[in-house]
Amino acid sequence: MLTLKEAIEISVFKSKKRYLIGEELHIPISKPMWDRLLGQRERIKALHLTDFDVYSGLLQHHNRNSSPQFSFMARISNFSVISRGIATQGGIVYECTGYPVIHAGSDIYTEVDKDGMRWVPIYNLMGDSIDKAEDIKYDIDQMLFKKFRDIAGRDDHITRKLCEYAGDQSKSKKVSVPKALISMELPHGYFTDEEISTLGKLQYEMVKEFMEQIEVILRKYLPDIKKSLEDRFVIKGDGPTVALWDEVILNNVEIENAYFIRSITNNLLDSPPSYFLKGPDISAEDKINKAEDDIKRTIGKSVKYVDDNEIPRIFGEYLDKGEGLVKESYEQQLEDYVGNLQESWVDFGKGIIAAHLANWGMGEVQKFISGSGIGKKAVKLINTKLQLDLNDWRSVLVDASSKEKLEIAEKCKDINMLYHMAFNWHPFNSDIKMIRRTLVKNPQFVHQLKLKLLQHIAPFDVHSKKRIYKHPVEYDSTLEKKLKKSVF
Repeated sequence: MLTLKEAIEISVFKSKKRYLIGEELHIPISKPMWDRLLGQRERIKALHLTDFDVYSGLLQHHNRNSSPQFSFMARISNFSVISRGIATQGGIVYECTGYPVIHAGSDIYTEVDKDGMRWVPIYNLMGDSIDKAEDIKYDIDQMLFKKFRDIAGRDDHITRKLCEYAGDQSKSKKVSVPKALISMELPHGYFTDEEISTLGKLQYEMVKEFMEQIEVILRKYLPDIKKSLEDRFVIKGDGPTVALWDEVILNNVEIENAYFIRSITNNLLDSPPSYFLKGPDISAEDKINKAEDDIKRTIGKSVKYVDDNEIPRIFGEYLDKGEGLVKESYEQQLEDYVGNLQESWVDFGKGIIAAHLANWGMGEVQKFISGSGIGKKAVKLINTKLQLDLNDWRSVLVDASSKEKLEIAEKCKDINMLYHMAFNWHPFNSDIKMIRRTLVKNPQFVHQLKLKLLQHIAPFDVHSKKRIYKHPVEYDSTLEKKLKKSVF
C-alpha cells in the first residue's frame, strides 16, 4: 500500500515520463539545475505575447514568487512579431521582469507540463550540433540501461517478472527495454494490484534517476550547449537567417506594463471570429473590457492601447541592435516593415485622415539634407514600379534629393511608399508638408486612400462591391455614396 507522499510523488513523475519516451527526447528546464550549469542571473525585462482567451494564465502568477515558468522574448529582429502574435492569436503584450532560467537566441519551442515545468526537445536545444545531440542521447540511454540492470538484478519475483515483461514490450514496440519499462501500463485482471503498484514504483525510480543524473550528463557538453543557446540563426530552405525572436524562460514574474494592440482589438470588435465569442450573451466588447479590468485589478495599472505606428517607439529597446548579427537582419526588418504598412491603415478613422489631409499649407520649401540625388533615370525607373525593392527604398529614403522626393511623391505607383511618405516621415516640418501637399496630386495615393476610408466606415466585399455592414460609430451615408461613386 502506497503512502500519500509516495502516491503524490509517483503521480508527479508519471506526468514527466512522456518526455523521456516520446519520439524525441526532452530535457527538463529546472531553474536550480540551470543556475548550477550556467550561473545564477539577475532579473531581466522581456515581453510575453498572449490573447484574450488565455491572458489570465500569466496574470495568476504576477508577483507571487511562484514557480511556474513562462516563455518570453527579450530580443526581436522586427516589429511585426509584436502585432501578429506567436503561439496565440495575439493582441495583448505583457512587459515583465523575472529571473531567467534559460535564454536561447532563437525559439527553441519549449513545452510545459501540468506541473508548470518546461521541457525542450534535445535537437532544439543543440541546434545545428546534431552529433552532440546524438551523443547526449547515447549517454542518457546508457544511464537508463544501468539503472534498469540494477532493478532487474533485485531478488524480488514481482520485479523480475515486470522486467521480463518489459523485455517483451521492447521487442513489440521497438524501443529500448528501459523505455519500455517506463512506458508500460498493466491491465487490471491480468496483473495483480501489487504488481501494478510495484510497476509504478519502478517507473518512479527510473524517472527519478533521469532527473538526478541529467545535470551530470549535460555538464559534459556545456560548452556546446552554451554555443547553441547563443546562436541567433535558424536554418530555412534558402539557408541560415536571423531568428525573428529569441526565447527566454522566466520565473518569479512581475508584470510591469500591459498593452493592447489596437489593430487587433478593432478587428475583433468589427468582425469577431466564431472562436472569440463563447456563449450567446458575450459580446466582443464585453470580453475585451473584462480583460482590461482583470489586468488593471491585478497589476494596479491601466492597460495602454498601442497603434501599429507606435510599436517601434514603445518596444524599440527590444529590437536587436546588431550585436553579433549580420546585415541581412536589417534588410528583413525593412522588408517586414514595408509589407505591414498597408495593413495598418485599416485602423485610421476618417477624422484622423481628414486631419492629415487638411490645412497643410505650402510653407517655405527647404532643401532636404538627407540626400545628394539619385539621377533622373533612377527616379523614372522607381516611378514605373508597382512594388519597390529594398534598394529602391534606400534610394528614396536616404539618397534622393528634395526635388527627386517631390517627383516620386507625385508619380510613384507603390502605395506602400506613398503611405510611408504621408504618415511616417518625421519631423513634421515645411519639407514634409510639401511632400504631403504633392501626394494629393498622385492618383494612386488618392484612389487607395478613398478605398481604405470606404472600407473603414462601411466594409464591402471586394468582388461584389456590396456593403457588408456599417461601422457603428463612424458610418456616414453621404460620404459612403461619394466614395463609391469616385472609386468604382
